[in-house]
Amino acid sequence: MKKTLGLIETSSISKGMEILDIILKETRIVLITGRPICPGKYLIIIEGTVQSISFALEVSRTIGGKSILYSDAVNNLSEQVFCALKEKRKPDDIEALGIIETRNSIASIVLADVICDSANVELITLKLANGIGGKGLLIFAGNVSSVRNAIQSAKYYDVEHEKIIESVLLSNPDHRLIDSI
Repeated sequence: MKKTLGLIETSSISKGMEILDIILKETRIVLITGRPICPGKYLIIIEGTVQSISFALEVSRTIGGKSILYSDAVNNLSEQVFCALKEKRKPDDIEALGIIETRNSIASIVLADVICDSANVELITLKLANGIGGKGLLIFAGNVSSVRNAIQSAKYYDVEHEKIIESVLLSNPDHRLIDSI
């Protein structure tokens, strides 16, 4: 079943915690994560119905004001993305690896959904903010053509948002690199 996620990033840890407390009390949502991220921001990822997520986002914008850096919903989220938020996968035989680095963690979630919907790739991991300076990183695998198509789809989607810092395609990546992911 497809999921709807609410994604909120604030410039203030304390304001982010206040927002999370209120939306948890006022809505019927599932908390995926609510935590401080680098550099001194707060990340909230929630799951629920379209209506409950829309309401939670509206509440967050009202309470958060200027501290809201990003607030949006992703409807019909790919199951691969949802799984990657919880764990990383290691496919056995990787013909090609795609790596996309984004300006913030939420952009990597949105772009992961775009690539999973547009190309036959397997999402390996999503790294969100901590340990990478507040950025996002998504790593995925498939055949060379599928990985190339996924990267092109992400770039096309990102034209107006300009959140991609860099993207690369690695053909036949070394197994030691794969083990280090």
